Amino acid sequence: MIHLLALLIALFSTMPILTLFFFMAIFRITMAKRRAAFGLAIDITTLFAVLSAAALALHIWHRTLFGPILLIILFVAFIFTIISWRKKDDFKVKRLFRGIWRLNFLVFMVLDSFLYIYGLMIEGLHRI
Repeated sequence: MIHLLALLIALFSTMPILTLFFFMAIFRITMAKRRAAFGLAIDITTLFAVLSAAALALHIWHRTLFGPILLIILFVAFIFTIISWRKKDDFKVKRLFRGIWRLNFLVFMVLDSFLYIYGLMIEGLHRI
């Protein structure tokens, strides 16, 4: 059982798109609202997308990039907060954090895609 759990965590942290589909399928079955199920799946997948970006960067460049990743998260939070504040003078903190978290999902899924493509190209060039 522990081996299966370790395998799932390893798979989810290296392939966050599979994580999204897995949790979306589970939550669509167990929850009545599709939109809420999709949002919850995104919320869970965001953590795995961040871990995946860190693992891919470590594999490609052989250095940990947790510092720059934290800076990216803080920069996204700063920009999202400024935009929310400009649109509305008063905003709800819970809604703001949810928006920041989901925007980070988009940022890190795009970053993961670029890192996968870059990593495949670099590995292909090393093998030639």
